[in-house]
Amino acid sequence: MSTPLETSFRRSLRCGAKFLGLAELMHSGDALPLLDHSAPISDVLLSMTSKGFGVAIVTKDGRLADVITDGDLRRNMDNLMGCRAGMV
Repeated sequence: MSTPLETSFRRSLRCGAKFLGLAELMHSGDALPLLDHSAPISDVLLSMTSKGFGVAIVTKDGRLADVITDGDLRRNMDNLMGCRAGMV
């Protein structure tokens, strides 16, 4: 006969087995809105929209340079279309 603690522990293990691993939850590769700092803002906007994220990851020389959010784009709407990703 199991104690209440043992029964609870077994239920927790069964429940935990149903959870996905981190690698199964993360986005990678072409699923990411990843752009070079020289990309036109129109490309940034299209990438954010088509990939379903509210952010774009901006790189320079293969390294993270910045993160642009949809809020950044809204706040800079006045002079946005002449900009490059690294300028926002």
